[in-house]
Amino acid sequence: MSAADSLAAIVLAAGGARRYGSPKALAPLRGKPMLQNVLDVLDGQCDVTLVLGADAASIGAALRLPKRVVVNDRWAEGLASSIKAGLDAIGDVPAVLMALGDQPAIERADYENLIAAWRRAPQRIAAAQYGDVLGAPCIFPNAFFDALRQLEGDRGASALLRQLHAQVDAIPMASALLDVDTPQDLMRLDDAIRRN
Repeated sequence: MSAADSLAAIVLAAGGARRYGSPKALAPLRGKPMLQNVLDVLDGQCDVTLVLGADAASIGAALRLPKRVVVNDRWAEGLASSIKAGLDAIGDVPAVLMALGDQPAIERADYENLIAAWRRAPQRIAAAQYGDVLGAPCIFPNAFFDALRQLEGDRGASALLRQLHAQVDAIPMASALLDVDTPQDLMRLDDAIRRN
């Protein structure tokens, strides 16, 4: 069974990018929009659902989109509303990989390691660990979907990972630390990519 047959992914990219000052999903990185980097790395590894919100039309028009795109009209309520919108779209699946549209430094091998860890223990949560943080990307078996639906406001899956830490397999992933919230973050990431 391939990853695409058994694992859904939700890419969360609905936020208003207030700190960035413009739609950061469209910020150029490696010659394409930043969000396209995330979608391309996940392509073929799982069945991807993209959740858009703020600036959905302009972002959608600039990307090669996955088959399933959800526009979360309630994006301003916070990340939890986008998680719920993604879960509503994917239906009955064994597990979901939660990915963030502003973590473009994560490479295919990082996702492969995360997916392999989940396959070894499919009833447990697998989550990226960077420093002392457990966070996205992370894979939740469907037994935890109700708990994800209970999240509110701007609380993402990391709050739930802290609560359920005994049921989480931590996968070291230094690249997950590099998220983009400001233009300066993107410049630092772009510099790091050019040096490597």
